[in-house]
Amino acid sequence: MMNGRTKLGRFFRSRLLPALLIGAMLVSTSAPAAIAEAPQDYAVAGGRFFPETGGGDGRGYSVTDTEDIAFWSTLREIGGVEHIGQPISHRWTVAGVTYQAFQRAVMQSIDGGSVTFLNIYDELARAGFNAWLEATHGVPPTTPNPGDSPGGIAELNAEQIALLDDAGAIRQAWFAQPRWLDLYGLPVVGVNRFGVRVLRAQRAVFFEWSVDTSVNPVGRVLLADAGKHFMQAGMIPADAMTPEAARTPAGSTGTIAFVSDRGGQWDLNVMAPDGSDIRRITDLGLVYGRPSWSSDGSKLAFGAMVNGSYEVFIADADGGGLVQLTDQPGIDWEPWLSPDGSQVLYVSDREGGQFALYLMNSDGSDSRRISNIAGSYCYPAWSPDGQMVLYELSGVLGVMRVDGRPIDGVLQKQLGPGTDPVWSPDGSQIAFARYVDDNFEVFIADANGGNELRLTKNPAADVNPTWSPDGTTIAFASFRDANWEIYTILADGSDLGRVTDDPATDFLPTWGA
Repeated sequence: MMNGRTKLGRFFRSRLLPALLIGAMLVSTSAPAAIAEAPQDYAVAGGRFFPETGGGDGRGYSVTDTEDIAFWSTLREIGGVEHIGQPISHRWTVAGVTYQAFQRAVMQSIDGGSVTFLNIYDELARAGFNAWLEATHGVPPTTPNPGDSPGGIAELNAEQIALLDDAGAIRQAWFAQPRWLDLYGLPVVGVNRFGVRVLRAQRAVFFEWSVDTSVNPVGRVLLADAGKHFMQAGMIPADAMTPEAARTPAGSTGTIAFVSDRGGQWDLNVMAPDGSDIRRITDLGLVYGRPSWSSDGSKLAFGAMVNGSYEVFIADADGGGLVQLTDQPGIDWEPWLSPDGSQVLYVSDREGGQFALYLMNSDGSDSRRISNIAGSYCYPAWSPDGQMVLYELSGVLGVMRVDGRPIDGVLQKQLGPGTDPVWSPDGSQIAFARYVDDNFEVFIADANGGNELRLTKNPAADVNPTWSPDGTTIAFASFRDANWEIYTILADGSDLGRVTDDPATDFLPTWGA
C-alpha cells in the first residue's frame, strides 16, 4: 500500500521536478547580462577588488596574492572572472586549507602551497546534499569521486571521460576550455531529463538543451553556478561572505611631479595620479631632468639651468622655499633625495669632464664624489632603505653601497643593460627603460636584475618609469601619440592608461607620497 509520503514523492518527481529543473537552470546558471550602471572591478595592492557581488555601497571582495597564496595570479592564468564568475567570498581557512569562493568555482591552497580548485560536487555529496542538489538545482545524484589520477590525463578514468561521448554540445564546450581538468575535474554522471542533457562533474555541472524553450534554444549550453551551490548549502562560513568595504584603487594615491613646457617655458608641474589638478610650481623657465621627492612628499629636488649652467635646487612640494644647492662651473643635475631627506645624490662633471656620482647634505654642504669607476654616470636613484644607489653607467644598470662597501665582492655591481632606473617602494624590484626592438620600452625586474618583465611594447618610445607609493603601478612618459605624454600601467603589464593630454611636452614623471 502506498503511503502519503510515497505518493507525494511520485507527484514531486512527475509534476514539480521538471518545473524545478528548468527553473533552477534558468536562475542558477551564469550567462552574460547587461546591468545598468553596474559597478566595475579595479586594481588594488596585491590583486583586484570586485564590487559587482558586494551588494552596493562600494563593498565587494578582494582577490589577491597576499600571504604567498596566489589566488589573484591563478584567476588571471585561467582567463579571469569570465571563466569562474565573480568572487562571492573573501578568504577563509579550515584545518590548514585556505579557500575563496567564486560564482562557479572554489579555489583552495593547502598549507600555503599551490592553488587548485575544490571538487565542489564531490564535497557536497560527502556532506549529504545530493537530494537537495537534485530537488533545487536539477543536479543528478552520484557518489563522491575518488579523485584525479596521479598519472595525469593519460591515466584518467576512461569510463568517466567516455561520458562526454554522447554529450553533444557539452563535449565541445568542455574541451574548448584548455584547463578543463583544473576547472571541471572529471565527468561523473550524465542524464537526459525533460529535453535537457545534464552532465555532473567533480567541479562543474553542464546543461544542454535538446528542445527549444522560450528562453533556451536547442544546443545551448550553460554552466551551473557551482560556487553558489556550495554557498547555498551552507558550506561557506558566514563571516567569509561579509563583503569588505571599498578599497583604495591601485596607484590612486600620492602626487606626480613632471617637467613640461606648458605655458611656453620649461618648468616643474605636479598633478594627481589621474591627471587632475595640474599645477605649475616653479617659474624658472629652464627646468630639465627628472625631479625627486622626499619620502614624506614634502620636498622636491630637481635640476635647472641658471646663468648658463645646470644646477641642483630643492623646494617645498608647492614650489615655495626654493633653494639653489650647487653653484659650480659645469653640470650638476639629476638629484635624488635620500629617504630621510638629509642628503642629495646627484651627477656632476665638475672633475675632469666625466659625469660621476656625488653626495651632499640637503643644504648644499659637504659635497663629495662617491663613484670611482670611470665612465658617464646618469639617473642615480636612492634605495628606500638609504643604503644603496642605483644608476646607469654607459648604458648598463649598476648598484653600489652608499658607504662604499662591496656587494658580492665588487664595489659596483652590474645588473644589465638599461636606463632610467628606479626602485620600487619596498626595495624588492626596479623599473627601468631599455632599448629593444629599435625602441625604448619599460621593464621591471627583481632588485638583483632577475625575473625581468617587459611592461610596454609600442613603436614609440616609452621611458622615465616611476613607481606609485603603493608599489602597484608604473607611470612613464611615452611618445606613442606623436607627443610626449604621461601614462600609467599596472606592474603586471595590464590596465594601460593615458594620464596627460596636452599639446605641450609632458615627461620625466616622478611619483611621490
